[in-house]
Amino acid sequence: MIKVRNLFKSYGNVQILKDVSLDIYDGEVVSIIGKSGSGKTTLLRCLNLLVEPETGFILFDGVEITSPKININDIRAKMGMVFQSFNLFNNLNVIDNCTLALKNVLKMDNQKANEKALLYLDKVGMKDFAYKNVNTLSGGQQQRVAIARALLMEPKVMLFDEPTSALDPLLVDEVLSIIKGLKGEMTLVIVTHEMRFAYEISDRIIFMDNGFIKEINTPKELFTNPKEPETKEFIEIIKSQALPL
Repeated sequence: MIKVRNLFKSYGNVQILKDVSLDIYDGEVVSIIGKSGSGKTTLLRCLNLLVEPETGFILFDGVEITSPKININDIRAKMGMVFQSFNLFNNLNVIDNCTLALKNVLKMDNQKANEKALLYLDKVGMKDFAYKNVNTLSGGQQQRVAIARALLMEPKVMLFDEPTSALDPLLVDEVLSIIKGLKGEMTLVIVTHEMRFAYEISDRIIFMDNGFIKEINTPKELFTNPKEPETKEFIEIIKSQALPL
């Protein structure tokens, strides 16, 4: 589904991604973990070119999206993204947030867009809030609306950038349960600091350190038998989270 080869990305004199290569397969759930500043979010944002790599290339569904000839908006319609800060429009109510892309990008009429939005809001348990101002919602509710908005475009891949990091701890589980429910429906790529969640949902986990992919493995192998010294050090740090190993 996604092929990444030899990506490099710097901000000023600081190199963030260093010769990153990986493959993500159709229907797979891949989590990206690592310390803060390891390059996780930059890599995720490169996948739909919200961040443009300096060198290297990315293929999505057989198309080189790093080519200057590509219409990146067409690609992003097939690759939904959910941000840690929700990125909802505060001047719009819930359903208008959800239908904006349907109307403007897909040119769907108002009635059909609203009908489709209500179906997806129901899927994430937010149908009853369709006409509420987003500012009246809790963080967990706003994130569920953001997930519904991304799903409305019926993407082949969903990218999640630390989807629970801005939430009160009491609201984390409600968002994680929605993401777990998407497994098997589409390809998921998730940057997360929720180690138990990554262990439970992932087919494979990518561990990043200092801009490099240090290790890619199944959750069980990565958490119980890490191969690289950097991975071993990281696993030792997070063992206190009582992973179900």
